[in-house]
Amino acid sequence: MEEREQLLQLPILHTPVDHTGESSVARVLLISGPRFLTEPLDYLLPKELEGKAIPGVLVKVPLKTAKHLGYLVECIKKEGHDPRLRPIASVVTDLPIMTPEVYKLSRAVARHYAGLTRDVLRTAIPAANKTAEKKLRQLAWGAQFPQYQLDAHDWSDYTGGEAFLTRLRLGQSPRAVWSVLPRLATGNSMLSPGVEAWMHWVTQAAKATLISKRNVLIVVATTAQAWELMAAFSQALPEEPVEVLSSSLSPAKRYTSFLSVLKGQTRVVIGTRSAAFAPLENIGLIVIWDDSDSNHTEAKAPYFNARTVLVHRASELRSALLIAGHSVSIEAQRLLSTGWAAPLVAPRPLLRQLTPRFHIESATDIEQSGPRGHITSQAHTLIQRALEEGPVLVHVPFSGYVNVLRCGICQAPASCSRCAGPLKGTPSKPQCSWCGALATTYTCRQCSQSKLRALRIGAGRIGEELGRAFPKIPVLVSNSVDGIIADVDAQPRLVVATPGAEPRAGDGYRAGLVLQAPAIAYRPELWAETEAMRRWLRVGSLLQPKAPLFITGGVPQRLGQALVRWDPFGFAQALLEERQELGFPPTMRLASLTGERATVVGIAEALKDKVKDLEILGPTALPSPSGTMSRVILRSTLVNGDSLTAALQAQLRTVRSSRGLKVEVDPPTLW
Repeated sequence: MEEREQLLQLPILHTPVDHTGESSVARVLLISGPRFLTEPLDYLLPKELEGKAIPGVLVKVPLKTAKHLGYLVECIKKEGHDPRLRPIASVVTDLPIMTPEVYKLSRAVARHYAGLTRDVLRTAIPAANKTAEKKLRQLAWGAQFPQYQLDAHDWSDYTGGEAFLTRLRLGQSPRAVWSVLPRLATGNSMLSPGVEAWMHWVTQAAKATLISKRNVLIVVATTAQAWELMAAFSQALPEEPVEVLSSSLSPAKRYTSFLSVLKGQTRVVIGTRSAAFAPLENIGLIVIWDDSDSNHTEAKAPYFNARTVLVHRASELRSALLIAGHSVSIEAQRLLSTGWAAPLVAPRPLLRQLTPRFHIESATDIEQSGPRGHITSQAHTLIQRALEEGPVLVHVPFSGYVNVLRCGICQAPASCSRCAGPLKGTPSKPQCSWCGALATTYTCRQCSQSKLRALRIGAGRIGEELGRAFPKIPVLVSNSVDGIIADVDAQPRLVVATPGAEPRAGDGYRAGLVLQAPAIAYRPELWAETEAMRRWLRVGSLLQPKAPLFITGGVPQRLGQALVRWDPFGFAQALLEERQELGFPPTMRLASLTGERATVVGIAEALKDKVKDLEILGPTALPSPSGTMSRVILRSTLVNGDSLTAALQAQLRTVRSSRGLKVEVDPPTLW
C-alpha cells in the first residue's frame, strides 16, 4: 500500500510550458511494473513523437524512478497543459502491433477470468523482434489472393454439412458443433500420409469462406497439428499463403508470422491457443479442433481457455464458428442446448459402417490371465488374430515404467509415512513423489500390511511385457519419454502409445486395445469421463472401419454405452444434465481462490454483499509447508456470473499482498 501511495505522488514538472492551446495526451496500459496499475495511465505526448506514437504501438514510459513497457491505447487532445503529466520516454516499435479489436478482446477475456488485461496481452502479442521487423517493414499492407470454386458435396457425409458450406460461401455465419468421422472416412484417396480426414474437410470450409472474401482463423491443440494442417492446405489450396502462430516457435519466427498476419499478407491463420488473439481482420470463420484438450487452457494467469476466447470473438465479430472433434465437450453441448449452435453429425447408418466395434471388458476379466494380469486371454487372442493382417494399437494412459504404488492387500493408495505424499517407483524401491524419501519400511495406513503393487504401469513396462508375449512381433513405443512416432506402415507390429502420441497407420490399425481404463474413467476430477471419451474416440478414429477395439478394466456404464454407439452428443448431454443438478460449470459460474487462508477468506467475505445469490464453499485446508494455504470456491448462477468476476476483479486490486494467490474461473480441476 505504501508503494502505491508513493507512485501516485508523482513529481510536478517545473519546466516552463505554454498553458494555452491544446496538448496531446497518450493513454498507456502498462505491461510491466506494479500489477495494481490495471487501467491506462495518462502521459504527455511530445511533439517529436506524434508521428510515431499512435494507438497500438509499444512504448516506454517513466514511473517513479524506472521506465516500463506499455501499449499506447489512445491519443486525445486536452485544453491547456497538466503539469503533473510526464512525457513518454520512447517508442519501442512504431508498428501498431496491438489492434483495437485485440485490445477489446483482451479486456473482455480479463473480465471473464477476473484477471489483468496485461497478462492476456502478453500471451496475445509476441515480444517485439527488431530483426524480424526490419525484414517485414517494407511489405505493403494487404496482398493479392487466388480465387476458388466450391464443391459442397465434400461435406455430404454430414447431416447439414452441405448447407453449412453453402452458408459460408454466401457470406453468412453459421455456428456448429461437429463430431468428426474417423480419419479414413473421406473418399479422397489423394490425401497425403500426414493429412487426416478432418483436415481435408476443414480446408473445404476455409475455401467456402475465402470465396465470400472473408478470412479464416483455426486453433488446434498442438504445434504438430498446426503444421500437419498447414500441409493439408498446401495440398488442397497450393496457392493460398497460410501462417502458423505458436508460442513454441522461435521469437523471431513467431514475431515474423505475427507481423505478416497484422499486415494482411495472409487470409488463413493456424495456431495454438495464443492464436485465438491473432490480429486477423475480416474473420468469416473460426475453427477450434479438439476443444476439450487441456492444451487449450493457458498455464499462466488468468488461465483462459481458447474455446471461451473464440466463442466470445465469434459473437462480437458475428463470424461463423466451428467447434470440431471426434468427441463433444460439455461446454460445446451447452451451446447446442441453448440453440446458439447446431450439431453436425453423420447419419447413424454411416456411423455404423465407418466406426470401430467397441468391446468393454469387466474389471474381473483383467485379473484372470495375461502377462501379470494386464492383458486378458480375450485381448491376447484379439491381438494375435489382428497381427496376421497388420498393426495393432495398444493405448496406455501413462508414460515411463511404474508410476504410482498402492497397497497390495486393500488397494489403498500408498503414502509416505513422513509427509503423506504418494509413493512412486517399483514395489521393491518405493519413493515419495513429494519429499523424495525412500519408503524402506512401508506400512499401509488402512490395513497395516506392508505389501505393495503398481497402480499405474507405464508404456515402457507394457512394451516389455508385449515383447515377451509376442516374441516374433516388433514392438514400438511412442510417448514423450521414448519419442513420438508420427506414422507406421501396414506391416504387422505392436504399437504402444500414450494419449496424443498415437501414430497413424497407413490404412488403419487392424485392432485396438485400451489398457488401464479405470485409471482415467474413475478419477475423481470433473473432467475424467469426458477425457476418457475424448481419448478413446481418438483411438477408435485410427482403426479400420468395424475393427475391434477392446477397453479393459471396466468403465462407467453410461460411458461404455456411448462408446459402443459412438454417441458423443448423447453422452455430453447426460453429463451436462448432471452438472446442472450438481451446480458445476458450465451450468454455473465458479471461481477458485487458492492462497493464504486469511487472504482468500477476506476476499470471499468482501464479495458477500456485492454479488447476488453468491455461495461460498470453504475454506478447505491444502497441504503446504507453512500449513496456512487454503482454497475457497465462489459459486453463482450464469446470470450473475459476470457480476461475480467483475466484483472479484475489482476486489483483487485492493489486496495488499497477492503473493501465492491463485485465482481460476471455472477451473477444470477442483480437487
